Amino acid sequence: MTDSAGQMKIDQIFAVENFNQPEKIDWLKQEASHYLKKMEVSQGDMLAERSGPVLSPANLEQFFRHKERSEKVCQILQYLLTFLAQGAEAIAGGNYDIRMKSESRDESGELANVFNKMSDSLKIQRDEIRELQQFFEKIVEYSPSAIVIGNKSAEVIAMNPAAEKLLEKPLHELKDKQFFECLPLFKPLKEDYFKVLLSGNPCFYDNFSVLPADGGEKVLRLILYKIPLPAAPAEVLQMEDISEKFELEEKLLHAKKLGTLGELLSRFTHEFNNLMTSLLGHLSMLKKESAKATPISSASC
Repeated sequence: MTDSAGQMKIDQIFAVENFNQPEKIDWLKQEASHYLKKMEVSQGDMLAERSGPVLSPANLEQFFRHKERSEKVCQILQYLLTFLAQGAEAIAGGNYDIRMKSESRDESGELANVFNKMSDSLKIQRDEIRELQQFFEKIVEYSPSAIVIGNKSAEVIAMNPAAEKLLEKPLHELKDKQFFECLPLFKPLKEDYFKVLLSGNPCFYDNFSVLPADGGEKVLRLILYKIPLPAAPAEVLQMEDISEKFELEEKLLHAKKLGTLGELLSRFTHEFNNLMTSLLGHLSMLKKESAKATPISSASC
């Protein structure tokens, strides 16, 4: 092989259109030309005059074939890493339908399958969490008990429709506002509210009376209990209007008292009748005896 043929081979190997960094290609051309000029063509191998690697047109071509394969592998890895980064960002944003193409059977295909399985698993878990969240939301929404949730400063976070009906105030009027300032009727609970928040022990009220401005006493059964949330603790005030039940219980108690009094009067009347019957019997006998004694006394006179 002549020097001109070797130079043409080098130019073909180091073609600028095959690489992305022309400045390095010029340097490699200079280095290869220097070594090829010093090689022994008859032996087929190139020996370097100075210390360094042994080069020839054949091993240079093989070297750059490996380099081209490496660049393709790097491009594939770069694509995979870019897609993984974009996929992770999409999943973080709530898009669990993103998928990687898994056409190849090599490691990249396995990675795509693992990513797709992870996305499917996260989507299933997300759906389960949503269903559970909706389940508990429905429980609170349709609960007959009034539920008010407050933060550590006693500011209203949420409340259900039963609480809006009982308190006669919509959520938007109380949200993020101090509960005891907006509803002064519940100020007696303020001290216990913060005690429960600190201790974690629930507090119960069987008969808590409130007197609304429009009149009419309401009797409530209350429970204060703490919810240990990860971000910050919250507290629940659960209320149940037992005014009608309390009124019925009072009426029942009054009826029982009247029944007891009636039974007592009945017994008293029965005993009194017995006593009167006995007295009337004795009076009747005395009357008969006195009637018999009166003629005898008249005759003797």
